[in-house]
Amino acid sequence: GLIGAQSLVRVSALQRTACTDCGACFKACPEPHVIMPALKGKGTHLILSGDCTNCGACIDS
Repeated sequence: GLIGAQSLVRVSALQRTACTDCGACFKACPEPHVIMPALKGKGTHLILSGDCTNCGACIDS
């Protein structure tokens, strides 16, 4: 939590409109609950949860 909460770098879902709902990002992420607000939410495309470790696994998938 401390890593994600204090990080200056954030994972974003800039291409969220291109999502095909395949679930690959959820399977790759060690904390998949942090993806939903950025990917399917109406607000910001940034993953702001302190639980995100900024590993980038969701981006690679």
